[in-house]
Amino acid sequence: GPRKEMAAKRKLPVALLIDESFKANLDQLPPIDDISCIKLTPVGSDDAEPDVIENKPGKAGSVRVYNYLLELYGGKVTRQAAYLACAIYAEATEDAHRNPGKHGNIDRLFKIIETGVALQGVVVQAEAKEAKGKSDA
Repeated sequence: GPRKEMAAKRKLPVALLIDESFKANLDQLPPIDDISCIKLTPVGSDDAEPDVIENKPGKAGSVRVYNYLLELYGGKVTRQAAYLACAIYAEATEDAHRNPGKHGNIDRLFKIIETGVALQGVVVQAEAKEAKGKSDA
């Protein structure tokens, strides 16, 4: 019945084994094949233009990280979530520290940690392939 589908929701890894390599950490996170992008706005500012992380080469890793944070922290990227993400990004976090502006998705985490202002996130699902041509819109 309908109850079953609810329970079938993606299982999060129980505990991440944080490695020194971003790739090793990334491999432990839930897949994001069904995600088109993630939209982020500061909590409480509903009219703000969202930051968008597109699921495309070069950005897919960040979509995977932020998707994990949003699942883990109830749809928000809190300061606690940002600390975890900095650990997940591993060597990329160190590179971001040395080169402000080079890794925008990590700079955003530094800002959350500095200001304490959490972001709320919306995960936009990719269009289902089957849905093509069915819409009356």
